[in-house]
Amino acid sequence: MKRVRVMLFGGLVAGAVLAAASVGGAGGQNVGSVQVEGNSTLVRGQTEPIAKVEVPASVRGQLLEVNVTEGQAVKKGQPLARIDDAIQQQTVELARLDAEASAEIKLGETHVEFARVEWDRWSKNAAATDTEKRQKELQLKQAQLELEQKKEQQKQKEVVLKREQITLDHMTIKSPIDGLVLRVNKSAGESTDENPLIVVVQTKRLNAVFYPPKQMFGKVAVGDKVTLDFSTEPPLKREAAVVSVDPIIDSASGFFRVKMELDNADQKIPAGTAANWTWSAK
Repeated sequence: MKRVRVMLFGGLVAGAVLAAASVGGAGGQNVGSVQVEGNSTLVRGQTEPIAKVEVPASVRGQLLEVNVTEGQAVKKGQPLARIDDAIQQQTVELARLDAEASAEIKLGETHVEFARVEWDRWSKNAAATDTEKRQKELQLKQAQLELEQKKEQQKQKEVVLKREQITLDHMTIKSPIDGLVLRVNKSAGESTDENPLIVVVQTKRLNAVFYPPKQMFGKVAVGDKVTLDFSTEPPLKREAAVVSVDPIIDSASGFFRVKMELDNADQKIPAGTAANWTWSAK
């Protein structure tokens, strides 16, 4: 009879008997445990969403509507909720009218044209003194500077309009990714705060996280392809690719972290499902 050595970490020592008894089975597995038998090492890990986004409300206000429910599939850019934006819509409209107003610039252009005609007439007048000519020249320059100032002010008004429009856009909270709504933390009528309003997860691809023993350090590399067994009903096998290997070993436990990525387009593996990775020494 082969000797079986079970190594547990993170407070799982009390589950050693359970870990040894559940090798190869789907039920009662100890996620995070390691079992070594001969040249094979069984590492138990856990799946997690490849992306989990806590969507905040970047603008404070009262929620006018919440458009999604927990468990609902959403697309990137899809509206999730909207903050009462009636006042902000009026602010944008006022800023638009201000930015599009052209009377001030047209008036400035008229002043420049008048000053130019005056300067041209006085500069050709043989009876005009140098002082009079200089005065008309300065009046033209003043009119030109005033026109430039008005144009700069118009640009500032356009920037204000863009800023107010951005604020209005942010009052509609949109999904940053394709995924599923995990949590809705507020209802219509409630006020937003610094806490996440909605949590969206991406589960069509999953991460699987393992903590193998130091004896495997240097023998697992990014890009390695492995077959994982999942504690589903019925049990499933999926190929995964190693995407990161921690460069350090935890001194207290003697383990290091390995993260893998796998396809889950059929959504048959719920995030959080336990995964078994059998590694054989070469």
